[in-house]
Amino acid sequence: MIGFPNNSDYILVIDCHTSTVYTVGGPHILKSGRHRIPQDGRYKNLGGALTLNGRYAYLFPCDAERVLRFDCHMDAIVVVGPCPMDGENKTQNGFAAASDRCFYGIPQRGVWASCALLRPTRRRETAIKSMSFPATKA
Repeated sequence: MIGFPNNSDYILVIDCHTSTVYTVGGPHILKSGRHRIPQDGRYKNLGGALTLNGRYAYLFPCDAERVLRFDCHMDAIVVVGPCPMDGENKTQNGFAAASDRCFYGIPQRGVWASCALLRPTRRRETAIKSMSFPATKA
C-alpha cells in the first residue's frame, strides 16, 4: 500500500508481506507548484491510480506541476509528461480504465480545469496528452 504525498515530501509505503513501513522520495522530486507563494510544499498529489498489473502507481497533480510514476516493485519515483497546467487545483484523484488502458485525472477546479490522460506504450514507458476543459459553475 502507498500513501499519496499531499502535504509530505515522501510517499508512505506499507509493505504487508514484510510488515514494514517506510518512506520513499524527498523534496528533490516531490514538489509543489512554483505558483505557491510562499512556497509551502502543500497539496502536491491528491490521488492516483494503479496499473492493471499493480506494478506502477500514477499520482495525479493537484498543485504539483507533473504526474509522478511510482514503481511499486523498485520503490523508484519519476516525473512523467509535460506540465499539464500552471496553477492550483488541477486534479483530485483519478482512475485507470481497463477498456482503453488509459489513466484519467479527475478535474478539480480553476479557470481551466485540466485532465491528464496517460497511455503507457511499448515504445516509450509513458505517453501523455494533456486536455483542458473550461470550468463550469455549479
